[in-house]
Amino acid sequence: MKYNTSVLSMIDALTDSLCTTISTEQILAQSRRSSLLEQIQDSLRLRNLPDKQVHPVSQWILDALFGQALIKKLFSDPMITDMKIFSYNHIRLKCLQSRKDSPLCFSSSRQYLHFTEHLLRRNNLHFSTVNSFLSFCDPHFSPEDFLCYHISSRIVNSSMCPYVHIHRIPKQNRGLPDLTASGMLDAQAASYLTAQAVQGKCILFTGNSRQGQSLLINALLDHIPHSQSALAIQEQDNLFNAAHPEFLFQYTVPKTPSCSSKELIKNSLLTDTDYLILDELNRDNALPFWQALTLGCCCWSGLPSRNVDQALDTLTDYLCQEARCPRETVLPSLSRISCVVTLTDTRVTELVEIGDWDPKEQKLEMKRLI
Repeated sequence: MKYNTSVLSMIDALTDSLCTTISTEQILAQSRRSSLLEQIQDSLRLRNLPDKQVHPVSQWILDALFGQALIKKLFSDPMITDMKIFSYNHIRLKCLQSRKDSPLCFSSSRQYLHFTEHLLRRNNLHFSTVNSFLSFCDPHFSPEDFLCYHISSRIVNSSMCPYVHIHRIPKQNRGLPDLTASGMLDAQAASYLTAQAVQGKCILFTGNSRQGQSLLINALLDHIPHSQSALAIQEQDNLFNAAHPEFLFQYTVPKTPSCSSKELIKNSLLTDTDYLILDELNRDNALPFWQALTLGCCCWSGLPSRNVDQALDTLTDYLCQEARCPRETVLPSLSRISCVVTLTDTRVTELVEIGDWDPKEQKLEMKRLI
């Protein structure tokens, strides 16, 4: 059944209201299902919803409530960093260095679809043939965390249901002592990276996606001197800092060339930026990023790669293609990088200090600290 805009707004408003007034355990309890459904139906009748719509709308709200409660319950475990929902009865959880099946699932495909539809609407999004992939950050779902969603629609999936990936980012920065205590890096590496941050050195953070790069970058943001200005450019709310007095955070706008990371980097050169932090280096923004570094900015960026050597090769390829110059010209300029950090399963597995270019050996001098 399709509903008009006013009914959909009622569904979303009542769902959000009930989610804040009823505990997660009560929503998930099978024994409470009938009484909760009656409570929802009474609320709908008070809002003068036609009787023929009360039952299907109340079921929709109950399904959306269940989905929100399920997400909250699973993320109540502080060790869970990521969640992937493949179907209503197939949910996988990532816990630091391991993955496991979820102990909770949706009860039906309908329930899962109602939850995803409500999730998209409350974030003013919808699927279409043009937008078959949606990425967004929900800062209001949890008081402790940002939840970053990546959803692919049934248009492109081999199954007849959406895939949902949820990545959790703490709203409060975890400092380097916390990351050291958790085992991400040792005290010596933390001290080295702190000095690099304070001294305004160029740092690259590599590894596969969602390996803890944002956590480490956020911890290092605390060490940017307050006498310097800083700008972070990102796609989502992965990077944040409330302590620095002169820190700007800008976001790229999909399918808007004037608001791409490339153009935002170019604009940063006109705004007296000392530190430029980029969430991810790619072919499109590599050249302006490198120009900012050449002009004296302290530049940090994530660069998806398996290890340090591959990261440097990838960056070299990007610069060669965009600047249209041979590798022999680009390679010596890599000595502007101070160090490269590789993270695997939220642990620093490589820390390499970049030295000068050796013209005789035709390679960079590198010192592996980890």
